[in-house]
Amino acid sequence: MNMMVFAIYFITCLAGGLLAGKRIHQRRFFWGLLSGLFYFLVLFAVSWAMNMGTPIDMERSVTVMGVCALGGTIGGMMS
Repeated sequence: MNMMVFAIYFITCLAGGLLAGKRIHQRRFFWGLLSGLFYFLVLFAVSWAMNMGTPIDMERSVTVMGVCALGGTIGGMMS
């Protein structure tokens, strides 16, 4: 189940990177990376707001950020 969640994060950020790269024709990998990181920030903010009382699992957060950044960057380079 955990791998499926990571796969959805990756595919979503890949699509965002593709769209960003097609929209902005210069430094596509950079804009793809930014779209992936923006998606992570939205996920992190919503998760934090829903679970205010519980501590943050930093290892999982860093892993999700890496998956989002990688997906966005690859999407930007593929565009």
